Amino acid sequence: MAELHDFLYCYVNGSLLSDNQEVTTAIVSSITEVETTVGWKGISPGGPKRTVECKGVVPIKGFEFDAEKALTNSEEVTLRLQFGTSGKSTTTKGFIMSTGFTSGVGRATEQNWTFVGEPSLFA
Repeated sequence: MAELHDFLYCYVNGSLLSDNQEVTTAIVSSITEVETTVGWKGISPGGPKRTVECKGVVPIKGFEFDAEKALTNSEEVTLRLQFGTSGKSTTTKGFIMSTGFTSGVGRATEQNWTFVGEPSLFA
């Protein structure tokens, strides 16, 4: 029997990024390992955060989301990630940390950007 798999969609400030091709997300922490002269002693808790990396094609008509502008102006961004079939989603607020473009012969130009924000959970 065939099994269906889900897609993860990205919305920025309420708008679906339909030109998006790839989404990577994680919750990471700044936990620090504690080591002493007598060995490993555990961890020192650090604050968690949600990271998101998106990559998508750049249409001739222009960007769906201008990540360069958001980064340059330090604009707070509301980002929602939603699974298409299950409907589970998470919404977080944060900032664009980097952005860039990739282009080459015989391929569409792609924009990529990274986001860091509040540690939201899927529900």
